[in-house]
Amino acid sequence: SVSIPSQSDWTDYGPIFEAGSLGEWDYQLWGGFAAAAIKKNGVYYLYYQGARGYQITPDETVTWRAIGVATSLDGVNFTKYSNNPIITWFPNNNGEEGAVSSGVTLDNNGEIVLYYGANTEQSATLINADARLAVSEDGFNFTDLGVVLDHQDSAVWGSGDELFPIIAFHDTGQWFVYYIPNGTAQSRKLGVAWENSRNNLINSAGALNLGSLIQAWGMGGQAKIGPNTYALFLNDVTKPETHIRTVSLSTPNHLSAPVKTYQFDDVRQATVLLDEETNTWFMYYRNADQSEYGLKLAPAGAVDATPPTAPASITATPVNNRQIDLSWSPALDSETGIVLYKIFRNGQYLATVKGRSFRDRGLVEQTKYSYQVSAINYHGLEGPPNAPVAATTLVDVTPPHIVSVNASGNSTRITVVFDEPVEQISAQTPANYTINQGVTVTRASLSSDLKTVVLTTSAHSHGITYRITVNNVQDRAKTPNLIASGTAVNYTYSDLAGLVGAWNFDEGMGQIAFETANYGNNGTLIYTDKPGPAWTAGKIAGALQFDGTDDQVTVDGSGSLEDVTDSSYSFAAWANPAGVPPNTTANNSSYSILVRNYTGLYYDHNQKFRAQIRLSNGVEVAVSSGVFDPGSWHHLAMVVDDKSKKLHLYVDGQEVDDSPVNYAGALADHKDAPYYIGASEPLTERYEYRFKGKIDEVWIYTRIYPTYLPVIFK
Repeated sequence: SVSIPSQSDWTDYGPIFEAGSLGEWDYQLWGGFAAAAIKKNGVYYLYYQGARGYQITPDETVTWRAIGVATSLDGVNFTKYSNNPIITWFPNNNGEEGAVSSGVTLDNNGEIVLYYGANTEQSATLINADARLAVSEDGFNFTDLGVVLDHQDSAVWGSGDELFPIIAFHDTGQWFVYYIPNGTAQSRKLGVAWENSRNNLINSAGALNLGSLIQAWGMGGQAKIGPNTYALFLNDVTKPETHIRTVSLSTPNHLSAPVKTYQFDDVRQATVLLDEETNTWFMYYRNADQSEYGLKLAPAGAVDATPPTAPASITATPVNNRQIDLSWSPALDSETGIVLYKIFRNGQYLATVKGRSFRDRGLVEQTKYSYQVSAINYHGLEGPPNAPVAATTLVDVTPPHIVSVNASGNSTRITVVFDEPVEQISAQTPANYTINQGVTVTRASLSSDLKTVVLTTSAHSHGITYRITVNNVQDRAKTPNLIASGTAVNYTYSDLAGLVGAWNFDEGMGQIAFETANYGNNGTLIYTDKPGPAWTAGKIAGALQFDGTDDQVTVDGSGSLEDVTDSSYSFAAWANPAGVPPNTTANNSSYSILVRNYTGLYYDHNQKFRAQIRLSNGVEVAVSSGVFDPGSWHHLAMVVDDKSKKLHLYVDGQEVDDSPVNYAGALADHKDAPYYIGASEPLTERYEYRFKGKIDEVWIYTRIYPTYLPVIFK
């Protein structure tokens, strides 16, 4: 018999795929209810909604929504279809149109039948939604068969504005489609339509429990749990929670009270698939911040007590002196399937992966390592490991490289970081380091990590870019390798500690803005049509000229920059706006100077500079300057003092009249969101705020310096 899992029965196995990259069709995963899964001929199909745009008015929502598919042979390891999206609906080329919800099932011939919500423009200010039907033999190429639930048909329960199908199934010669109306008196309540023709659902009614309509607002899922009984998995994202109700096919509009309720911290909304072949429930969920889809599994009956076999055909291949790559053939489980593999090195647990390969890094040169792998089935049972397989790392023939040179807070001290451990005597020889502009090295000390060398020098000057040249330093290989002769790196010194990003824009050519704090956070110059940004004369040496249309510099937000905006920090830059933001759309009411996900420095249509932060609850806090005419250089600095919960803004070394402003609560965690110079959220049609004018000397600190900002300005 099939049992409906309790919340504690589910085991989470983490992400199965993420949102697409900037500009891709599924850059956003939220803003709709399109997620549904089926299994056909041993292949799992997960249909999901993506969106590539965003708008503020007339409604704040994602735009250009469509449905794509990801497939898997085991229900665990998914691959997005290369020709996604597979269902689009933009009859009037309006971004608010699109495919926004879905329910999917199979007919008796194995054809995939997908009902989806189709937003359609009715006028310049009105969008309605019908339920449409599309069918496919292969799961990728669909034929649209038209409207099956018309929002204008008064005979359809809940009609009048929008109808979003979320669940579909076929049984006893009848088709059942559960849907959610919106914009009417029945808004956000569950309805059902049914009939013996899949494209002529003439019966419809509100879904009831003990005479009351049932709240639903999110994707859905279904499973047959008895001869005449289905379990419906219904989401309410306003809570958020998933509740499961049962229904008899003889009375499809009368549902039970919730038999189970889930409230997972990591789940925004979810769909399910009952795989009878493996006696397993699959839950595919959109995570809490709606940036990825994840997987949970639960037994559908008796737990599989037979362990899987050991993986076969394991190979261990040395790649270099510090890496060995592992791969293996699938383990077998006759009752369920394989969800994870555990990897052991020299008898000790090393890692767990979903796939059938692993890269073991950070090893020791010319050293033999032994590996074993075991498999874990869908119900959590681990099988035996394979016989040990050994491999030996290769000879180290790679010379050391410099990862970063950092100089801030102490004018007579800089640090040089190498990519591997270096030999002590050569690393601590001052003569192996030379610095231009008259700076001398008097002492070199190798730190305990064996990669970081601290140099004692003569004094540096604030804001000046220097060049260090390193020779004769060798690594710790059995046959030592010397650093390439004349290895040189530029770095910028700051009197203030905590400098983690500095872009001076003095290159004068190319598509890379080198980061001279030397954490490797180089910026990429990007445009969509006319080449730019353009190199030009700046406040200090060079600068970048932005055209206000499609220019930006993108800086990766991972690594040393990932956690900067989680606590106290400072942004600083020189800016020279070429005009006043036109304020004709939501995208051009401000110019972005340095921005990360709604946090940063702006120049607005009131001719005021603005510092803005976003809190973890989504609230935005800002402080603005007085009026500054365009056409002149101004030095801007925002200071976020998270200890005292104050946001400061300085213009030309002076704190503005309304600064500081107080805020309450935690700062938003932007994770690895990129930093943009000259733009904000580009290519998403939301707050693009593209800068027109010149920007120079962009700096980021992990410290706060309210009293020293006049010094930086000077």
